[in-house]
Amino acid sequence: MQSYFENRKEPITARTQSVLNCSMHFHTQLELVYLYAGRTRATADEQEVVLRPGDFFLAFPNQLHSFRDLEPVNAMICIFSQQLCTEYRRILDRCVPLHPTVSDGGEDGQLHTLFEQILRAGAHKQPYSDAVARGYLLVLLGELFRRMEFVPVNRHNTDTVRSILEYCSAHYHNPITLDDVAAA
Repeated sequence: MQSYFENRKEPITARTQSVLNCSMHFHTQLELVYLYAGRTRATADEQEVVLRPGDFFLAFPNQLHSFRDLEPVNAMICIFSQQLCTEYRRILDRCVPLHPTVSDGGEDGQLHTLFEQILRAGAHKQPYSDAVARGYLLVLLGELFRRMEFVPVNRHNTDTVRSILEYCSAHYHNPITLDDVAAA
């Protein structure tokens, strides 16, 4: 299966979706999904899981991931820049989750409520909406990270891939040679 690079510019996108289906892709942002209803098969790198209602899925920057709905779904999705969560840079620069999922079950929906607050703040473009959304995002990530295990990654390799992708993204309108990319 062929994967693709998704080039996103906006610092944060949060919305609800009734379909999650997408093939293997990656981007420089984090992607967080919460499933309200239905089931979807999610893949992060080579780890495949079935998401059920109440589950969160988190893909780190440059981590290959995909979704294949097994039945109709209702989900919240948030794709956001690392620059919005510099407080967690140590984890984001050095690790990936051992398991990309966290269940909100049994904890009175606290994580789900935080995610809904991010959606609300983004929907109402009022003064300080972005700051409010960022605040909820930081709390949500902190709560998710407390429930996750992480494994180290070789950051040199991912930094090289990121540099190549950024160069290609910025120069896609011109012919690109391997020598050009190597020089950059």
